[in-house]
Amino acid sequence: MNKIKLFHTDSSYYSMIARLTLEEKQVPWASHLLDIHVRKHQLKPEYALIHPGLLVPALKTDTETIAGSESVMRFVATHFKTGTSLIPESEADQHKMNAFIKRHYEIEIEDLTFGNLLAKNPVMNFMFPRIIEGIIKTCKATGTEHPELKAVYDQKIAQNRHRLEKFSKPKALYEKTKIQVYQTLDELESELKNGGPYICGENFSLADILWTVCLARLNWMAEVKKQRLNSPTLKKYWQTVTQRPAYKRADIWDKFDVKKAVLNKLTASSPF
Repeated sequence: MNKIKLFHTDSSYYSMIARLTLEEKQVPWASHLLDIHVRKHQLKPEYALIHPGLLVPALKTDTETIAGSESVMRFVATHFKTGTSLIPESEADQHKMNAFIKRHYEIEIEDLTFGNLLAKNPVMNFMFPRIIEGIIKTCKATGTEHPELKAVYDQKIAQNRHRLEKFSKPKALYEKTKIQVYQTLDELESELKNGGPYICGENFSLADILWTVCLARLNWMAEVKKQRLNSPTLKKYWQTVTQRPAYKRADIWDKFDVKKAVLNKLTASSPF
């Protein structure tokens, strides 16, 4: 298999999951960086042919395309023998891993991060609906220009109309999601107290990929960090996972780097 291509975004939560999996598995990959905020590469018809959901990440091999972070993560873990195994040998540990994967994907991370941002930032609360309306307008125009892709863009329009409705009450959305996050973090902490250093004991698994990235994102929110991430157990886990060599190579953002985000957008070439 030639070097695989990863279509991703530097600050994207789900892109980080794909990058960390690739780096833990020590798989050579070619970076195709999408600007999803200004140039909106994810809405281009070229990308619709790669990922009909118009989301990041997507992974392209010689013969197939895998879309979505969980699918990419599982594909890389099962198709490459190099690097960290990521899938425990025992059925009990596999069951535990899959339970924590399920718990992770039950959380809508956008509801937490954007709910928090919009609730606290009046400027962003004003701008967000206008940004979403712009996405809807672009999708309508592109669907008209490319009738063979109209169903793809109609689906994206429906998704963003739902986002408009959902984020009309950002504080309530944030508080609801925060409770869910706290409950899951309590479960994670309990599991780590009974074993460790990783979720499946000595084995760093796909579950740890997800919770490494999740804890990095939770570090963006001072309230969550103060109320949950300062526990000795989670602090020790965080220190352990961030010291792994793949963590830095994967460019995991535990804070939003405005300078880096702007520079990447200014210097990025076309990903297609």
